[in-house]
Amino acid sequence: MNTSESIADPHPHYARLRDGAAMHLVRRTDEPDYWLVTRYAEARAALADKRLFDDDPVPPEFRPERAEELRPRIAEITAGLLDGFGDGGDLIEDFALPLAAAVITELAGDPGRSRPVADVIGTGMVTLFRHPPQRAALRARPALLPAAVEELVRFDGPLTRSAPGRATEELTVGGTVIAKGDIVVAGLAAANRDRRRFPEPGRLDLLRDDAPHLGFGYGRRPCAVAAPARVTAQVAIGALMSRFRRLGPAVPLDQLDWLPDESSRSLRSLPVTTG
Repeated sequence: MNTSESIADPHPHYARLRDGAAMHLVRRTDEPDYWLVTRYAEARAALADKRLFDDDPVPPEFRPERAEELRPRIAEITAGLLDGFGDGGDLIEDFALPLAAAVITELAGDPGRSRPVADVIGTGMVTLFRHPPQRAALRARPALLPAAVEELVRFDGPLTRSAPGRATEELTVGGTVIAKGDIVVAGLAAANRDRRRFPEPGRLDLLRDDAPHLGFGYGRRPCAVAAPARVTAQVAIGALMSRFRRLGPAVPLDQLDWLPDESSRSLRSLPVTTG
């Protein structure tokens, strides 16, 4: 899946896999083969199965209450970065990355896990640029921001796959027998567009009810920085919407430069103008 088209938009590829089966054996020449789980129910169950994944709890500094306590400081950092934005710039290099690094440093003392936080903002804004009616609705109703961020992560989140797990015994996942020692990876992006769980999964719906996505992992393998990513994205996207009424991409969206990483959705840059 390493073509430029599939890196820019992996969802058609995931849809073909998901429609074919819940489990797919991915064969590689330079690394061990692994099983990719592509459907929601099977991926969620796998991520909660101690026979597949070791428990990886969220560090105390990244728990939701700590992120909420930092919300005023996040707003302050956001405002400072946007003060220097002028007529436009690179939303990744000039805003999302420094904001994420500052937030994670405030919480943990170093910026080591800041990239997923920046990616929530970057991919979220790209999705909103592609859906003007939803962007207008969000600008008109800022109270939608918490639910909107959850839907943006479901629709096109920062993580496409989980870290690998290894079966400690023979077991069955999605009707497929997994041998002891086999590697299993949950396809988070694929599962988040599973029509068996989400009505019209390819439609962005900021009012979507009951959308417990897997965009930040689940069970024994949650994303460590999910809580600060949520709060930071709410603050950042809200500030961008309110401050820059004519914010838009400075290049065609189909020409954006995505990092060639099958496990994440990371933009190298996102040039924007502020109107």
